[in-house]
Amino acid sequence: MRATPANPRPALPRLVPSRAAATGLCAAALVAAVVPLAVLQIPNAIAWSLPSQFAAAGPNALASLLRAASLALPAMEVAAPFGALATRRFRAGPVLLAGLLVIGVADALGEGARTVPLIGVDRLLHGLGAGISMAAVAAIVAERRQTARSLAGWWACAVVCALAAAPALMRHRVTVGGWRAALQPYPWLAGAALALAALYAVLAEGTEGTARTAMRSAFPAAERALLALLAAPVAGMARSPSP
Repeated sequence: MRATPANPRPALPRLVPSRAAATGLCAAALVAAVVPLAVLQIPNAIAWSLPSQFAAAGPNALASLLRAASLALPAMEVAAPFGALATRRFRAGPVLLAGLLVIGVADALGEGARTVPLIGVDRLLHGLGAGISMAAVAAIVAERRQTARSLAGWWACAVVCALAAAPALMRHRVTVGGWRAALQPYPWLAGAALALAALYAVLAEGTEGTARTAMRSAFPAAERALLALLAAPVAGMARSPSP
């Protein structure tokens, strides 16, 4: 018979957090990065630092520029319902990555946008990426059942703070960086959000399958298709933010 030691060695505390805890922390960091990034696409900051070639070209050219630069908000509001539909069909992590990649492409395009059509395309892409990303990060919050309540509060706080700070931040951005900075709202934040989204997609792999299957069965395809009808009234209600 084997004797047990008189003084058993105490169990060492776990120093490495579990995968679920790491995924929850990554989700909170995503909210802190993606929500401000999406909201920063809304202000028409080019109105605060007009390009000299457009300012000297007359009121018609200036009006065309301002209309093109105002496309981000309508695009964001049209893209959000479709982003929500995508998160019902696919996992939220890859959908978020897709939205952030669209923002990254828009940031790269903004470096060389010198005409009204290119500026309009750039702002349109920023809005589309922001709408998809905002819907995807909201789905991520809803999917984290263990921390849904705290993440929802974090998400709401991030939205309120970002909406309040976005005009001042973008005004400062174009004051320091010139009018082209209006087409690249804090690209380092987009890079950080992309890195966090890639990490979240890896951490959440294999942990969302059951929840995703249950969500799909509780949300039939016919009802998912009806959500697309939101795009038209949302586009009608969208209007350019005042500078």
